Amino acid sequence: MTPRQASLLLLLGLTVAGPVLAQAPAAAPSHQGNRVDYRIGARYNGETHRLEGQETITWTNGRGVATSELWFHLYLNAFSNNRSTFAIEGSAAHEDDEWGWSRIKAIKVNGQDVFGTFEYTQPDTHGAAGYELLGKGSKAFLAEDDRTVFKVSLESPIEPGQTAEVRLSWTSAIPRVRRRTGYKDEFLLMAQWFPKLGVFEGEAGWNCHQFHPSTEFFSDYGSYHVTLNLPEEYSGKVGGSGVMVTSRTKNDDRIEVEFEAPSPNDQKRVDMFGKLPVVHDFTWTADPKYRVEEFQFTWDDWKAKSPAHEDEVKRVRKALGPDARIALRDVKVTVMIHPERLGQARRHFEATANALFFYGLWFGEYPYEHITVVDPVWGDNRAGGMEYPTLFTAGTGLFTSPDEYRPESVTVHECGHQFWYGLVGNNEFESAWLDEGFNSFADSEALLRAYGPRRSTTRYSRLPFDGVRSASLPSGGRLGDVLNAREWKWDFDLLDGLPVIEKIAHGVVRPLPSSGMVDWWRDQPFSTLSSQWSDPRWGDRSGYLSSADEDPIDMDAWTYVSRRSYRANSYPRPAVALRSMIGLVGYDAFLRGMRHYSRMARYGHPVPEDFFDAFNEGAGVDLSWYFKDAFQSTKTIDWSVTVHQERAEKREGWFQTDGGRFREIEDIEKQAAEEAAEAEAEAVLPGTEGTGEGQDVLADSISDDLAAAAAAEPAEPEAAGDSDEDTDENDEPKTPWLIQVTLQRRGELCLPLPWRIEFENGDPEEGVWTRDQQLKKPWVRLRLEDDRKLKSVVLDPKRRYYFDGDMSDNQWYADGDEVAPLRWAERVLNQYGHLLHWYGGIGG
Repeated sequence: MTPRQASLLLLLGLTVAGPVLAQAPAAAPSHQGNRVDYRIGARYNGETHRLEGQETITWTNGRGVATSELWFHLYLNAFSNNRSTFAIEGSAAHEDDEWGWSRIKAIKVNGQDVFGTFEYTQPDTHGAAGYELLGKGSKAFLAEDDRTVFKVSLESPIEPGQTAEVRLSWTSAIPRVRRRTGYKDEFLLMAQWFPKLGVFEGEAGWNCHQFHPSTEFFSDYGSYHVTLNLPEEYSGKVGGSGVMVTSRTKNDDRIEVEFEAPSPNDQKRVDMFGKLPVVHDFTWTADPKYRVEEFQFTWDDWKAKSPAHEDEVKRVRKALGPDARIALRDVKVTVMIHPERLGQARRHFEATANALFFYGLWFGEYPYEHITVVDPVWGDNRAGGMEYPTLFTAGTGLFTSPDEYRPESVTVHECGHQFWYGLVGNNEFESAWLDEGFNSFADSEALLRAYGPRRSTTRYSRLPFDGVRSASLPSGGRLGDVLNAREWKWDFDLLDGLPVIEKIAHGVVRPLPSSGMVDWWRDQPFSTLSSQWSDPRWGDRSGYLSSADEDPIDMDAWTYVSRRSYRANSYPRPAVALRSMIGLVGYDAFLRGMRHYSRMARYGHPVPEDFFDAFNEGAGVDLSWYFKDAFQSTKTIDWSVTVHQERAEKREGWFQTDGGRFREIEDIEKQAAEEAAEAEAEAVLPGTEGTGEGQDVLADSISDDLAAAAAAEPAEPEAAGDSDEDTDENDEPKTPWLIQVTLQRRGELCLPLPWRIEFENGDPEEGVWTRDQQLKKPWVRLRLEDDRKLKSVVLDPKRRYYFDGDMSDNQWYADGDEVAPLRWAERVLNQYGHLLHWYGGIGG
């Protein structure tokens, strides 16, 4: 076996050790069983921005434990003062018209008045871990002023299986739009606007968290019947969860509209998984300026929409099997859009339809007959980009195109939440990543298939210009302000007190305050911007790297070390972890695992362990180690490859055989054997034809010569390499390439790593550096000897993993690209050349 063969056997031994073992059947989701139904009536006063409401809650205890308390959310109280948990953790400034609040006026349970037991509580900050470090005063400060959670005590506990009726009335002050709730002029977005029951979890008690700036929501499934009394100007311009069932004009210049969610039809129709649809929230919106556009999503139209749609149908059929039901129901899509963006209504619909198609194909159909897309009012983006059951708010701007993903990206993402959060109702307080991360994964996949790569633009005064800057703009605080002529400020304290002069001792001048026109003048975008198209899946990786190891993914949403860590670990990092699972188990198994989890957890409240178990069961694998490392630790990974190759030197010096003789003797023996063979072929002694005796004679003669040579004193041997036989006609040595390839892993996350090496004039050879081998030693060195020169080495050649912290060292090429660096350097120099001219002349 040659050294090269031995090394390649070592390489090929670095392979995945077969499919992982399947798990035992997964248990049902941990939070399932409670049922809650709401009947709400509310009257809105457009002049005072006050809302009066009454509601009847019918709640069934689906847990195996009785409860003698009921806990409720009052989300609007997060905006009631600057000492709520939301305000303290968010540190946002407030205007006088931005305050909002809710106040309970009466509450009865099963006919008994329990208002006397009403009590605000702070389960997250009162005595919570970490807050005691702030000191007694700070703890009291936080605990006493948050009013987003209250509870009441019951004289008679509600036993398992029993149903309780709760009647309450309340009044609210609606804030100017804050956190997707409130008003702007006549525009209304009413989310988290009514007292909402928490989630009872049996032995664990009530899950009812305070409203944090980094958390969203959690509630039980059921139905909503909502009646709204509004000023007449909103007639025909009201949308809400579910469907509008009636609308009538009152005698006092007001209207009354009724909604049901799910719709009466949906409450009678089982979905493709055999379950009756339910919802877990209700949101509504109104604006006299709305233009209402109606569209229809149909399976037959969208399955043949493009080759990408057709191909995905084939992939899903292959993964799930020919008997799987994948056809989706028709859905009515209502787009409520403002007049200045009416031209984008169809784009909102198409983005919504793409989400309904791809998400439904992958995770099971959207089971409701209707969905509402809301284009928020211009000038207050705090109303945009939020999901609610069967309704979501989008976000856009003017002068956009589909390849910019505006509004397509936000629309696909928020519609995608109908599946992750809407249908699979994880706890967004405690496991935000179970919906945000899953949705970030899926929206990138859907956007790429529907719209192709994303085109980047740079905007000046809201006008888009194709491309991006080749390098970042210079910065530097005060120095940057001076160089950019944004602000020239001076302070000469020594001149204070001097007559006349002190008036000019302090001052500020802003020759060129920042503006779109000034920035355009400075950058000259037609000359300096570089075109850029990007894959949104790799955008997820960029977001993950912004906070790759500060916290594990699986944490309560308000407990991450920073807002940056919360965003990275709730959105892009779970997307990266999910996408890398495709590299581990393959697309087919991945899809089966995800769909099985989606089916099992639909209309339930799964926790992370439910996902882990269901995926393993559905995919037929055991990724328990991966879930622990990727989702519940801060482990990272950075692979690299280094290569050293050179020609072996010509043989020089003294070489001995195993028998201790110099190599020259072997050469004599080889020469004698060759001469004997030639003599046998060319000369036959007389009288020995056909007897073989001539061969014996020649052999005896050569043997005598060898014996004489062996008996004689060895002559001074000729050093190897003196012969011309070691060079070719161009005096190049005929020696093999000595190649050393080193694979290295930095970080504690271990994944089986595919590799590919390619020789000049040869086929590529592939293998895998297994996880077990990496756990034993974080590097492996491969030594090859080959007549062919190594052309390239690539780690993870199919780009199956998105975790690697630095992918610039994941490949090695014998011949680098010398042109591309020069072209990029030229672009950077061109950009900075323009900037220097501009700075030198303050605008040229």
